[in-house]
Amino acid sequence: MDSESSQQSRTFGTPRMVLSSKPRAPTDKPDALVKLYATAEKRLELTIANADARELVQHLEAGEPTAQAAIFAGYIDRLKARGCAAVALTPMGATVEVISLPADELRAAHAHYIAMAVAGRATHEQRAFFEKAATQLINVHGAKAVVLGGTDLFLAFDKPDYPYRVVDCAQVHAEAIARVGLA
Repeated sequence: MDSESSQQSRTFGTPRMVLSSKPRAPTDKPDALVKLYATAEKRLELTIANADARELVQHLEAGEPTAQAAIFAGYIDRLKARGCAAVALTPMGATVEVISLPADELRAAHAHYIAMAVAGRATHEQRAFFEKAATQLINVHGAKAVVLGGTDLFLAFDKPDYPYRVVDCAQVHAEAIARVGLA
């Protein structure tokens, strides 16, 4: 294995399923994925290629999806060469907003989100910001649920219960990966 490849991927067992993700975990909710496999009484075997979150953010903010797609294609080619049969890319910035925060708060939310995504953890300040924003969307703007459309938002919403419905896209992502991997 060349030094570039060894720095960008690690193999756990025989590669049955592949995850390409931001540089911190094989999926945004690794515990959920592990539990799903354990429930199915199956062994989870992964080959992981970690993308550079800073590079991803740079292409996202510059509106350069083709450049980022070419980078992901390179990862996929390397993973395929190692015998991997499936790839899951964790989306960053691919959210749909039905009810949105005011523009100034949306800019602050973006800054908090990117900082949190790159760090792989949420600060107390980031948690407070997102919980206040969620409460505002429910109580002021009439939202029926808060959709954690950015797969890193689970970092800020880590309590077991909230006084509003929360749809965790990272959990949905983990379940979709498990469905493919367990098929």
